[in-house]
Amino acid sequence: MHYTNRKFWLFYDQLPKDIQQIADVSYELLKTNPSHPSLHFKKVNKY
Repeated sequence: MHYTNRKFWLFYDQLPKDIQQIADVSYELLKTNPSHPSLHFKKVNKY
């Protein structure tokens, strides 16, 4: 299960509309297929 809080929505509302749309599509994908490769995170080197 995934959830958000008030702070999330404050930041979300400040995003440009096109980025909000990308986030919405990604969230729908997360709900329907949480194992989808495009949702995986990669470890990034600090330096």
